[in-house]
Amino acid sequence: MKRQRRAVAPPPASTKTERPVVFSPREAAQYLGVSVSTLKLWRAQKIGPRWSKRGARLIAYRPADLEQFLDDNSKNS
Repeated sequence: MKRQRRAVAPPPASTKTERPVVFSPREAAQYLGVSVSTLKLWRAQKIGPRWSKRGARLIAYRPADLEQFLDDNSKNS
C-alpha cells in the first residue's frame, strides 16, 4: 500500500513567522555597558535583566527586558 502525499500550502502572507529579536550575552553586555562576565555573575546571583535559555546552551536577552532593567535601575539626581 502506497502512502499518498498531500500538498502543503505555504502559510498566508499575513501570518507572522518571524522570530523575536534577541541579544547574545556579548551584545547585551555591550548594550548595558557592562562586561560579559558581569552578566554571567548576575545570572548566577539571579539579579540583572531577565534572560532565557534557548536549547542546551544559548543564553538570550530580549531588548525589552534590557530596557526594563535599565529603567528599573536608573537613578534620578
